[in-house]
Amino acid sequence: LTVVFSTTENRKGYGKQYIPVDELKDVLSVLQDASENGIEEENEILTTAETVKRSLVQNDDGEIRFKTEQTKGKKPTLIANQEQFADFVKTLSQYVPKIISKVNSLKQK
Repeated sequence: LTVVFSTTENRKGYGKQYIPVDELKDVLSVLQDASENGIEEENEILTTAETVKRSLVQNDDGEIRFKTEQTKGKKPTLIANQEQFADFVKTLSQYVPKIISKVNSLKQK
């Protein structure tokens, strides 16, 4: 079963929304939290980490994608599968301390 609603009539680009009944309480909780604690503004500038977190998804084929910039039209990077993603994260984690160290040494000059 699904709850169907629309908040706007006859406005291009907006339509009916569908919420499975078994997810209704979770969706309501998200909306209540937003109502009580505020809604993130669309033009809010996210950190790169927040952008990665929000965009990080895996599709049905196991491909993983994310982007580091919130710019509209920015294409995400694509990693073929979970194994390659784990390898990417491992490799990046090995380079990060070296990069930070190098930047710090350059700043001191």
